[in-house]
Amino acid sequence: MAEGKAMSEFLPFSRPAMGVEELAAVKEVLESGWITTGPKNQALEQAFCQLTGNQHAIAVSSATAGMHITLMALEIGKGDEVITPSLTWVSTLNMISLLGATPVMVDVDRDTLMVTPEAIESAITPRTKAIIPVHYAGAPADIDAIRAIGERYGIAVIEDAAHAVGTYYKGRHIGAKGTAIFSFHAIKNITCAEGGLIVTDNENLARQLRMLKFHGLGVDCL
Repeated sequence: MAEGKAMSEFLPFSRPAMGVEELAAVKEVLESGWITTGPKNQALEQAFCQLTGNQHAIAVSSATAGMHITLMALEIGKGDEVITPSLTWVSTLNMISLLGATPVMVDVDRDTLMVTPEAIESAITPRTKAIIPVHYAGAPADIDAIRAIGERYGIAVIEDAAHAVGTYYKGRHIGAKGTAIFSFHAIKNITCAEGGLIVTDNENLARQLRMLKFHGLGVDCL
């Protein structure tokens, strides 16, 4: 950047679209006194259940936090392996490693940029505890085939749906079944600056996720 050139003139990496409605919504929240988990979180969770058709939604502070507590709830730890595509965001690898497990990266298809079911299956070992496919850049991975592999081997599938708000697969919104994690980071399809959300059809997992997001507390403020 040239000396003295205003930052506002620099080409933005990703400029969020914020208008009068968004500003009014933020003002409403600030004036309500509920500036953390509250009615708006609950409304967001209900909206995502309606959008995806899944049964449970858990709002979290980021998709990274969502990945962290989902891996924790699945008791993934030392000695376990987690399969993930090589084309992913580093936070997934960080969360796997943080819990003592080993990330196993597999190459993506050069045309679709998605991990293939065949590549996933070839990477499975007796230590594989989870598979984390990525729906990249708003396009869906072949999730039915990937989920079938998980079911066949008894391995959990966690969909990285950070890019997939508004993405459909075979007529269903991503996250319609199983477990998927969405992101509301500043550069994503919809944003609240930071934030994330997990959807799941596993009631026991949903209960554990709600406890873990509150550091073990069994109830929230609502």
